[in-house]
Amino acid sequence: MKIGNNLDLTKHELQNAVIQNLAAAPSNPKEGQVYYHTGDNTTYIWNGSSWEDALNQGTGGVSDHGALNGLADDDHGQYALTDGSRGSFASTAQGALANSAVQPGGIANFETTTQLNARDTANRNRTNHTGTQSISTITGLQTALNDKLNSSSVVNDVTTGGTNVPLSAQQGVVLKGLIDSINTLLTSDETNLDTLQEIVDYIELNRSDLDALSISSIAGLQTALNGKADTSHTHTSSDITDFDTEVTNNVSVLANTAKVTYPTADSNIVQSFSSGKYAANITGDNTTTSFSITHNLGTLDIISDVWEVSTGEKILVDIVKTSTNALNVVFGTAPASAKIYRLVLIG
Repeated sequence: MKIGNNLDLTKHELQNAVIQNLAAAPSNPKEGQVYYHTGDNTTYIWNGSSWEDALNQGTGGVSDHGALNGLADDDHGQYALTDGSRGSFASTAQGALANSAVQPGGIANFETTTQLNARDTANRNRTNHTGTQSISTITGLQTALNDKLNSSSVVNDVTTGGTNVPLSAQQGVVLKGLIDSINTLLTSDETNLDTLQEIVDYIELNRSDLDALSISSIAGLQTALNGKADTSHTHTSSDITDFDTEVTNNVSVLANTAKVTYPTADSNIVQSFSSGKYAANITGDNTTTSFSITHNLGTLDIISDVWEVSTGEKILVDIVKTSTNALNVVFGTAPASAKIYRLVLIG
């Protein structure tokens, strides 16, 4: 949501606010504008000509040797350590490199980048690894192994039970054989299958009756259906109680709220209103900041809403009511030429 004018907090706190996060500086900045750079995690402020670190402005640093933990201005051969003590640079005469505290004798002990890369490659080569390593020396390995099932945990029967015990594939074969046997029994015509056979016989015996079922053969069904309306039925206005009266009354109300349009002296405002509601387009000209609106709603009890037509984005502007039939819409900065805002008033 955009704000079209200055927002005066009347000396109240702005709490839990977040500065605008951007990956690059905003274009056309205004002096005093701030943003947070997500790339270098720094808050910047525009001073009118360039972006400065908002939290570390100025040159900073210490230029006087005497201010460095008690070093004299001519103590160029010394340096200050973080614990407050001082050390000395080796002089060129002592064999040190110019402007360096490194002793030349120590350089021979440094490895080159090529040597370091070769050592790293050799260390990562598994063929160079010898010996064994216990499970306890590898973090989390024993815990992970404890959650695994051993082959000895597999059960080869259907009576042992257990919610975390796997059943062998052999028992799956056994279960399938049992299911196949049940299916065979269900399709059997053997006379000793009394209950199942009786069901099958009953269905076969009464199949013709079941196939011949109709509405008339079911007691009370036709009577119940007679009390229902057909899906294709229609109604006239006389079939509906007070229908004509209600329509007439509502048409009268609609007639009293007919839309009225009228010309205006301001060509930037296209107006229309109805009873209780007013709507207008406000077109910017890059100069005007205050637009006079005559809404003729006859009240100061008005709810207003303003948004940018091209984006539908709501903006905040000042609404100054000059009478019960008029008000001013005030922008902090003149809207750009041809930019259109929609104003809606309810009152």
